[in-house]
Amino acid sequence: MTDIVKIDANFLERGLFALDRQYNERSFQSADGKFEIVCSATSVPVDVDHAVLIFLLHSAQNSVDENGEWEKVLSPTFLDILKGVGKNRPGKADYDRVRESLYRYSTARIEFHESFYERDQAGRQNRVSKSFSILSYEIDETGRPVIALDEIFLRQLRRTKFYRNLSFTEYRKLTQPLARRLFELLEKWTMSQDEWTIDARGLGKSLHMSERAASQIIKRVEAAIAKVNKATCGRYEMVAEKVRHGVFNLTFSLVGERFSVNDELEKKAKKKAKKTRTESPLKPETPVKTLSSEVLEALPEESRNDKTVTDLLAPLSTDEAVALIEHCKRKAQSKPIGYLVGIAKRNNLKTVAAGLSKNAAMAEALDGFTAEEISMFSRTWRYICNDGDESIREQCAQGGIDYDRLTAWVAATNKAQG
Repeated sequence: MTDIVKIDANFLERGLFALDRQYNERSFQSADGKFEIVCSATSVPVDVDHAVLIFLLHSAQNSVDENGEWEKVLSPTFLDILKGVGKNRPGKADYDRVRESLYRYSTARIEFHESFYERDQAGRQNRVSKSFSILSYEIDETGRPVIALDEIFLRQLRRTKFYRNLSFTEYRKLTQPLARRLFELLEKWTMSQDEWTIDARGLGKSLHMSERAASQIIKRVEAAIAKVNKATCGRYEMVAEKVRHGVFNLTFSLVGERFSVNDELEKKAKKKAKKTRTESPLKPETPVKTLSSEVLEALPEESRNDKTVTDLLAPLSTDEAVALIEHCKRKAQSKPIGYLVGIAKRNNLKTVAAGLSKNAAMAEALDGFTAEEISMFSRTWRYICNDGDESIREQCAQGGIDYDRLTAWVAATNKAQG
């Protein structure tokens, strides 16, 4: 069984559960009114219920019927489900809560009001209205649940080209509601980019938070991202920048490795090779490379002859090594080398360094653009990038966006990305 759970990015962006575990209403609507969860007979699903749904999707995607389709009818035991969501010693209340989760999703409809992103047959980007049921179920004569995932919902997940593969293991480690929602958004935002900037209050709305003050939102998000990083081995970094009184921009950067299907397949291949490989002659050690003068100058003086540091930095390019050293100095002024060693223990150092180097190049390229412009252009360009120039000009005029500044930002971004 793989660790992969394929999720349509629309579901990650909007979230298929309400944030507060005490939420006891039959409907939940997003702040912009373009997304809604409606339950006919019970409260809307919360994060506990969503953990059960993720387990079911993981199970369905790891079972294939005679037509090669994901299995839509599942019959795990209640204990299977509880262990799947991390409850290894469940009590009666836990069994009852799983029954409640199935009941909630069986009565739920997920409504997108002109907010479901997809491409038409001509490849044009559209925002359309869509509605999904999630599942139905019954308890058989043995007391075992028989669960049928909705065919349209499952087909959307299987055939979508706008998706993210999540790690089921990582998701299970997240037990705080806000951390789960933040994890979903970060995984969606970093599908094709290494950095994302958003206004703190805008993030609060995307996370379905009740807090309105930027300072309160930042405080809770800082605690949540710490939990996300614990589950993902330090994948993300957040920097808060004050724009003016009460207004903050939050920039999230990918500093660790993305989870990917290739990673999962590579792990399996290595595990298989480990079982079958035979001893082979040891390869002669390769000589240790020396560091360039630019890298040595960036290092603290007392670490320039440290073999551990040299071994870590030698495989990197000069730009990558310098970007990594400067990052460590910013994060741990008193012990930057200790911070560097810590990163190396948790992550592929070359991947982290490449991301930081890319971020540095991006920051240099975008010098002269305000954080507000960068955030607005980034949000806008996602939806109009494939349109013709005339259409882009028209949409800029309608939205009050400076066309020349937008195209200058696009050029600078493309140049930084190589």
